[in-house]
Amino acid sequence: MKETLALVGNGAVKNGWKPLKRALHSLNSSYSDLPADSVLPILNFQFNVLFSDFLQSKLPLNKNFITTINNYDALMRSISSEFVSAVSSGEVTLRKNLLIKHLKDTSVDIITTNWENTLSIELNKPIEHIHGSVGHSLYLPTSTTSDFSFAYDKSGRILPQYQKVLNTLPPKEKAILTTAINMGNTALISRLNFIDKILKNIYGNLVVWGLGLNSYDNELLAIFYSFIRNCSSIKNVIVINPDKSVFRKVQGLIGGQKQISYRWVNPENKKSLKNANAFIYKNF
Repeated sequence: MKETLALVGNGAVKNGWKPLKRALHSLNSSYSDLPADSVLPILNFQFNVLFSDFLQSKLPLNKNFITTINNYDALMRSISSEFVSAVSSGEVTLRKNLLIKHLKDTSVDIITTNWENTLSIELNKPIEHIHGSVGHSLYLPTSTTSDFSFAYDKSGRILPQYQKVLNTLPPKEKAILTTAINMGNTALISRLNFIDKILKNIYGNLVVWGLGLNSYDNELLAIFYSFIRNCSSIKNVIVINPDKSVFRKVQGLIGGQKQISYRWVNPENKKSLKNANAFIYKNF
């Protein structure tokens, strides 16, 4: 099998939204009633934008901001706890299908937007998490590397003027905020190893499974348009999603300026899966 990049999202697991809804409810009961495309941009403003403003001395240090920092920490802890419990209890599981066996191949690099570890458990191989993973730092889907890159120098150290602002916080809140902005300490290409392979035209195939490519997937959309779109080595693209509109999104993001064989796969249709399986054996 040629080198393959597999991008996997929440649609690849069962009940993947439920743990997040419970975590959101614990922060604010009204959040759990909102769709993802509404609540995630709200959280982006409530946390990332305010954190950025504070670092740049546009927002004063007061009790409200201290509460915001602690709410952020509580939410991240709750998300991690909810997903650990959901995976352990079997509530969140991988949606198994005929094509999973191909992902186990050593030539396949798997990148996921998911926080939980169902993929690594099922496939028994390293998985790269774009938004962090449970037990480690988590980032919201709306977060990007560039959100806080202004606060760091080229070697990944916080610049003195921003460290000075951080030092005005109590020790607990300083530690929380320092961790929250940490994704800005490296360039995108350094933080996500697979981008270097895209730039070097190493991948011959692309699999997109369970991604919605929604408007709040800021960094992921940028990766598609800025990097994957310009990768001349990708010749085969498979999109596994019952919603064909996602297939059309992928086609639009990658563009039609080069010869690529596209295949839409409905994972709920056995014939569609069987045909895709044959396509992989023939072309990958």
